[in-house]
Amino acid sequence: MVGVNLEIKYTKANMLLKEALQKKNAKRQIRMIEMMYRAYDALEENIKANGFCELQPQIRCYDYDKGKYALVCDYDDEKANMIKNYNLDVDAVFFSMQELFRMIPTDFMQIKESLTKSFGDANFEKVNYDRQR
Repeated sequence: MVGVNLEIKYTKANMLLKEALQKKNAKRQIRMIEMMYRAYDALEENIKANGFCELQPQIRCYDYDKGKYALVCDYDDEKANMIKNYNLDVDAVFFSMQELFRMIPTDFMQIKESLTKSFGDANFEKVNYDRQR
C-alpha cells in the first residue's frame, strides 16, 4: 500500500524505537515515540494518497484463506452501501452479521447454546482433517 522508500524509513524508525526502549534512556525514548507518531502519520497520509480509505466504524475486516478478506457490517440494510463504497478490490467478499447468522445451521446454534449453558463459554476452532489412504 506504500512505496518502498517509506516502508524502509518506517522499518528503520521502528528499529530505533525498539533500541531506545531497551536502553532505558527516558529522553531518547520520548523522542523515538514522537518520531513513531510522525512516521505513522506519514504512512496514513501515503495510504490515503494511494486511494485507500478508512473503513466506517460499523464495518470490520477479517482475513481468511491466505490474503483474501471479508468486510462485515452488522445489518442487511448496511450491506448495499458497504459494497458501493468498498467494492474496488476483487479479493473482498461482503457479509452482514445477519446474513452470517442465517447461514449457521440450527443444530449448530443449539449445540453452541447448550455448551454455553453448561460451561459458561464455548469457543469453536477449525480443525483440518486429512484422511490418508
